[in-house]
Amino acid sequence: MLLDGKGVVPSGTRTVTGSYRASLAWLWQNGFWPVVVAPPPQDGRDTGLCVARARLLGTSAGDCGAPLANVQSHDRDVLSVLADISGDYPVVSFTGYLCGAGRCRTEDRGVALFEDHGHFSDEGSRRLGAALRFYQAFAEAAEHGCAAESGEHQAPARGLCNLTDNAPQASADASGTLPARINTRSARAE
Repeated sequence: MLLDGKGVVPSGTRTVTGSYRASLAWLWQNGFWPVVVAPPPQDGRDTGLCVARARLLGTSAGDCGAPLANVQSHDRDVLSVLADISGDYPVVSFTGYLCGAGRCRTEDRGVALFEDHGHFSDEGSRRLGAALRFYQAFAEAAEHGCAAESGEHQAPARGLCNLTDNAPQASADASGTLPARINTRSARAE
């Protein structure tokens, strides 16, 4: 559902994508270099509560992480919108860093990353910001895109950046699955 200024209207991924694209185009036309930040991988459970409970009980928080297949199913519509948007604008994702071997983790080096079902905790944000060099990653995505050549900034940079502890990596789709061979060249919009 969306608000159109007159009330609530039904919507789908096409409506959301169109509205999102219009906002991004306006930003670009007004001198901004927009970078879309994908939501953290989630499956609808309150992973922050799960980690807190595990710590309180002195048990492992390893089971608090979500299977990647559950994340992809839960966020299917969001991932569809992001995949579409990444064709024209850079989209930065945490999935490359947080998910591996088919599972997404909720802690990083002893730091609980989530506050609830889908928001990073303050401490988790600081931990990820330092580990993934947020400023550098977002600035590079804005200037060069995630799968685009560097060069003149006549059109928005684009692509999906899966942040890792080494550097942003291009991805073929918003599912968080990196292709076997990463394509680092892409034609810019005319």
